[in-house]
Amino acid sequence: MRSPSRKWAVSPDFVPIANGFEAISATCAPPPGPTRPTKPDLSGTDDANDDRLAAIARAEYASRRRREALFTKSLFADPAWDMLLDLYVQRHAGRPISIHSLCVASSVPQTTAVRWIGRLEECGMVSRSPCLRDHRVIHVTLTENAVQTMQAYLRGQL
Repeated sequence: MRSPSRKWAVSPDFVPIANGFEAISATCAPPPGPTRPTKPDLSGTDDANDDRLAAIARAEYASRRRREALFTKSLFADPAWDMLLDLYVQRHAGRPISIHSLCVASSVPQTTAVRWIGRLEECGMVSRSPCLRDHRVIHVTLTENAVQTMQAYLRGQL
């Protein structure tokens, strides 16, 4: 049995992945101690600002695909973030996203993507609903909390 105090050495190549896991974990459980501060009300955004935020999300997603084309794909795998970016962009465009489309957008194997969709749903970041036209299709959407969190992140990129 390993000692709980033992520190593990992590390759620098995996630091971005670990940071991604920490970011997702941070949205799932409140930190110990005092409660989190409340999020600012972001509902009063205008269309031009929403367009800029969607453009930033699109650019970040495209940048990730360019980076993936140049480097070993597994170095930068962050399917949850890719999914959140794609859901945000498609929400802005008014396009529904099926589980299959979201799996493709994540650039990981389908089983991995479905597992991450489940994790995002557990964290309250996405919800699933049946397609009204084709009951074989399940749509995935960002929750209102996830939209506000994405907007806060993207505003930091302005």
